[in-house]
Amino acid sequence: MNSIQTHLKPEYNDTKGISIQNKCKKQLEINTGNIKTSTLYTVDYEISPENFQKFAENCLKNKITDEVLINKVYDDNKFQSLIAVAQLPGVTDDIGVSAQTALADFLNREIDINVQHIFTQDIYYIENKLSEENLTTIAKAFLGNPLINHINVFTKENGKFDFKPYIPKVEMQTDETVELIDLDISDDELITLSEDKILALSLEEMKKIRTYFKDEKVIAERKNAGLTEKLTDVELEVFAQTWSEHCKHKEFNSEIIYENIATGEKKTINSLFKTYIKGSTDVINEHLKANDNHWLIKVFDDNAGTVRATKDKLFVWKVETHNSPSALDPYGGAITGILGVNRDIMGTGIGGAELMFNTNVLCFGSPNYDKKLLKGQLHPRRIMEGVVDGIEDGGNKSGIPTVNGSVVFDDRFAGKPLVFCGTGGIMPDNYLGRNSWEKPIDINDRIIMAGGRVGKDGIHGATFSSTEINEKSPQSAVQIGSPITQKKLSDFMIIAARRGLIKSSTDNGAGGLSSSVGELAEITGGAIVNLEKVPLKYSGLKPWEIFVSESQERMTIVVEPKNINAFFELAENMEVEVTDIGYFTNSGFLDIRFKDKIIHYLDLDFLHNGVPQKKMIAERKPAKLQEPDDINVEDYNEVLLQLLSSINISSRENIIRKYDHEVKGKSIIKPLMGEQGTSPQDAAVMRLEHDSFEGIAVSNGIMPKFGDIDAY
Repeated sequence: MNSIQTHLKPEYNDTKGISIQNKCKKQLEINTGNIKTSTLYTVDYEISPENFQKFAENCLKNKITDEVLINKVYDDNKFQSLIAVAQLPGVTDDIGVSAQTALADFLNREIDINVQHIFTQDIYYIENKLSEENLTTIAKAFLGNPLINHINVFTKENGKFDFKPYIPKVEMQTDETVELIDLDISDDELITLSEDKILALSLEEMKKIRTYFKDEKVIAERKNAGLTEKLTDVELEVFAQTWSEHCKHKEFNSEIIYENIATGEKKTINSLFKTYIKGSTDVINEHLKANDNHWLIKVFDDNAGTVRATKDKLFVWKVETHNSPSALDPYGGAITGILGVNRDIMGTGIGGAELMFNTNVLCFGSPNYDKKLLKGQLHPRRIMEGVVDGIEDGGNKSGIPTVNGSVVFDDRFAGKPLVFCGTGGIMPDNYLGRNSWEKPIDINDRIIMAGGRVGKDGIHGATFSSTEINEKSPQSAVQIGSPITQKKLSDFMIIAARRGLIKSSTDNGAGGLSSSVGELAEITGGAIVNLEKVPLKYSGLKPWEIFVSESQERMTIVVEPKNINAFFELAENMEVEVTDIGYFTNSGFLDIRFKDKIIHYLDLDFLHNGVPQKKMIAERKPAKLQEPDDINVEDYNEVLLQLLSSINISSRENIIRKYDHEVKGKSIIKPLMGEQGTSPQDAAVMRLEHDSFEGIAVSNGIMPKFGDIDAY
């Protein structure tokens, strides 16, 4: 076992350390003194001392700014406290994986990518001697997430730190427990069950499920499958995911009894979505088609919308909010929001669209918010900084330019921010003669999980996003992003699709395998999944957790049996983990098994169409509007200065400069331009190809205060 530690030479400013120091002072009121950052690599691989030294000097050290230590840890009497942050067992260590790839290249030999040999720790040296409580607070606030990170804090005793490198060890034992749940209980107990398990299901929905399991036909079908009339925890969790507001948009699809109080008009609206959003789009599309304009290719029927960009290229577009996760873990919520819409683009139609750009629209409470925070509520400044960092890493580390966006401050977003994430992509019109936007699946086609492994991160993400935030909100609802893993997956899918190896695909979004396999299974009318085959980040996951976890960087890909070998060979060459976990049927059931035992057997039609329609009442009352008082201005210069000092007018350059808008080399109109490169632009323009004069313009607009005048 050997170690390499890199840290900045003393003549260079440690900007990361300075940033953490300032955050501690502003947000936590903790005086840390100077903070020095470093990275420790622990290498569990046989290598000669000479080669190890060369590897450190040539592959891990920045020869201009860094110093490197071999098999010893940096120490300086100036620093009295230390925080060490590593990954927990099984959590993707992006830097360690990249270092291991570099080691394989350096030694010119194959090193199994599925066996980790290099482990990293971020080490933070703190000048002042702080209490264990303060060090832990700093670590959890800015340096790591206990869900995925192993965090240790130290203070100097007898002139040294009692610190040793941490190696995460994975114990490969899975908790195979499947709980049977009796729904023959009182209404109050049904509500308690929904709340305790974070199901976000209403009493009416719980009663609908109870009625289903009392049906004689259902009981007989379950008996034939080796199940009782009690539902399993897997089935209950799948109902919660599939029927969540996040997935079913129950309010948009509700029956609304609408009354305009001012005019007396009354009417029943059967789904705002179908009537006014999809309905109006369908009407517009009919007019377009009547004029031989077939611009709209596929809308409201896949992971993202698809329109024609050129004769042989399609533009794919998706935006989505990630508000609740970002309120809980700003960095994790934002980065997974960006990576999530990336995967929506990747999994549209057959799949394999090229990611073109990212965009975002963000609303926060004022960074100077001075009101008392609720229990568990993060300060708006902390939310803003975490979200911006997440968007930065989601784009920059994936090689996708962030070319457009907006930030609005309003204290009504102090508790729960608005985090709109968007991605645009380009997809060929066809793959080897097959329409790229279609999703064909046949019986016996294989179900392949590709990309990252499954962990506890993201469990109850869909149901959590469907409820109000409170102090019991689960941190496991936030997924963990690994941009490098997703970049490899994206590159792999682009090539696999163009070679005709992918038949269809979708992302493992809200609900993970539950949503992706469940939705694809509707096409053929059934599926069988073997959960024990699903690769895990670490041991200890129950079967229901494996099936509904939203762990990131995963796609469900449909592959014809004849293409399996070529598909797996390409994946191995491109260092993407792929696993065959089942196949499609026409049984009418979503059949989930663990080691040949059926643990989930639900009728697909009831699962996807059985949710009771929500009924709502809407009253439109005239807004009580008051014209502003006459304003007498004596000094317009003073008014101008006040306006320019407004936080909603001030420059966003400090945020924009964090985002890479040049990567890919296709941005023509950039966020900031002009002679000095500081003038904000109304829109960004991206080339479709480097040698093309055809492009896409992207902009945005938001004004929350319009709702104060008239919410309708």
